[in-house]
Amino acid sequence: MTHNRTVLGACLVFCSAVAAAQPITITEFRVPTLSAAPAAITPAADGNLWFTEQNANKVAGMTPAGAFTEYVIPTAASAPEAITAAADGYLWFTEFNGRKIGRISQYGGTITEFAVPFEGFPTAITRHAGKVWFAFNQQPDLAQIGSISPTGAITILSTGAALTYVTALTVGPDGNLWVTQISSLRGDSVSKLMTAGGVTITDFPLPNHSAAPASITVGPDNNLWFTESNDDKIGRISTTGVLVEFAVPAGSRPQQIVRGADGDLWFTELGTNRIGRMTVGGQAADFPVPTISSQPFGIASDLLGHRYFTELSGDKIGKIVP
Repeated sequence: MTHNRTVLGACLVFCSAVAAAQPITITEFRVPTLSAAPAAITPAADGNLWFTEQNANKVAGMTPAGAFTEYVIPTAASAPEAITAAADGYLWFTEFNGRKIGRISQYGGTITEFAVPFEGFPTAITRHAGKVWFAFNQQPDLAQIGSISPTGAITILSTGAALTYVTALTVGPDGNLWVTQISSLRGDSVSKLMTAGGVTITDFPLPNHSAAPASITVGPDNNLWFTESNDDKIGRISTTGVLVEFAVPAGSRPQQIVRGADGDLWFTELGTNRIGRMTVGGQAADFPVPTISSQPFGIASDLLGHRYFTELSGDKIGKIVP
């Protein structure tokens, strides 16, 4: 089932007339499994989209036209969340409760699972230099970084970050890993991880030590952009640590963020049921999701300029066409 709606953005902060006037169309596709709670989403090399279903314990592929294929994860109640596509055509995803990293071909088939060392809880995943990198929590609350080869060989780089939770990671324009961290010990931060010959961490603390950064991506300006869920802000930080924050509507609780093919940043607003768009200068607009109380969460961008987002409570995948 699909629903189409053309919506205009409401001006937020220094919104330009052009940005405010540009309409978008949101089409929604219902996920086959009820109460699936679709979470993270990513494009695959063949142009299809893949996403995790937290409650249904599945990963699923979707064509741009909205045709779904779902795959049950072998480990029961594994709580899959983060997902990324590798250059070799495989999708890799985290199983938080299953304490595993899962892998499936973009053509479907069998899911292979790899246990996380120390029975850790995997929290984030990305790809870089022929490897898949992931973050996990080693009990009690010790943040660790690992890489996994195409054959499943895992290498751990200890961070020594106690009472810390890595919420997201990406590869920066400087070739280093960049992560968002929540820490009751040191306060919340955006951090640079240099992985050559071990791991060297440089923390850039956020002004509010309880900002709850949730997602991070590289913008078209070669800065890192991230969400602050507790503070209702979008942050921008250079590779040298120069930080600027931009406010979004109160109660929006921004979650995932991605660079769009249009050169803007797009993000989900879990609390206000909207999709946000921000220019690299901090000019913003946002757009209502057609389904009420859908809880938009994950977001991805394809090469055609379309954005796709997940609806945790709406059990739908939204497609944004500019």
